[in-house]
Amino acid sequence: LSVHISIAPPVWKSPWFIILVIAGIIYAFYLIVKIRESNHRRFQAQLQKALNEKTREVIIQKEEIEKKNKDITDSIRYAKRIQDAILPDLEKLKRIIPLSFVFFQPRDIVSGDFYWFEQYGNKLIIVCADATGHGVPGAFMSMIGSTLLKDITSRPDILSPAETLDVLDREIKNLLRQNDDEIDHTHDTVDIIICEIDLDTFYMRMCSTRRSMFISINNELITFKKEKENFDSQAYENRGIQLHKGDTLYMFTDGYPDQFGGEKSKKIKISNMKLMLEQIQTLPMNQQAMVVDRYFNRWKEGHEQVDDVLFIGLKL
Repeated sequence: LSVHISIAPPVWKSPWFIILVIAGIIYAFYLIVKIRESNHRRFQAQLQKALNEKTREVIIQKEEIEKKNKDITDSIRYAKRIQDAILPDLEKLKRIIPLSFVFFQPRDIVSGDFYWFEQYGNKLIIVCADATGHGVPGAFMSMIGSTLLKDITSRPDILSPAETLDVLDREIKNLLRQNDDEIDHTHDTVDIIICEIDLDTFYMRMCSTRRSMFISINNELITFKKEKENFDSQAYENRGIQLHKGDTLYMFTDGYPDQFGGEKSKKIKISNMKLMLEQIQTLPMNQQAMVVDRYFNRWKEGHEQVDDVLFIGLKL
């Protein structure tokens, strides 16, 4: 007699159980991936919503800034129209001294540098000035300076450039209340050259704060500046020189020699300006004006303009 006994394997060893476990693991992994994807999509949606809100805020702020910038720019451009109206007409200077030029290049839309001239009888008074600051503050100072000069030079008791500069200095201090010790202020000044030229005899008197000028006499370029370099003294002095027909005067503000550029990113400096003028002093004035313009803009190529620029040339 024989008995066949078959013992069934444990449940965990059953093929169906193994398949079920593997399927469960795969499904669990699938659920985890789906949950993570769902959370990621939800997080992305939240980020996108926050980004859209920030973007709307930035767009609104950008539009407000652009509007304010446009308003400010329009105001500055209108200020330039006012400044241009105050500056004397260069065609008038051409009628007085035909061989002349003015190279005027503001750093911003409006300028702290300004020129001014007027003829009284046979005397021509011409001014090359650099007011404190540039842009809008400098433009205000330049308009104040131009207006004061027109008033001061028309007074019958003002007989020399030194007297003009002395009165101008006092008028600016009074106008800006710089004599009031209780008011916190900066010392707003005007770095200026005032020349008086007798159109009959070509005798010239000059008075300046610090700025020197160049004069070409018989094709020799000389530096002409105030007699005494005593910066502690508040007294202004005239300096005169007898010129002749064909001599050339060059006046400029510090924006020209102080401009950075060139191959080594250095300033132009007075020495390079003088060298340039020595090379071009015999050329016609219109060509000299082109060289002065081209030399400056080629030098500063690739660099920002550091200050307003004014350069005046007059051939008697």
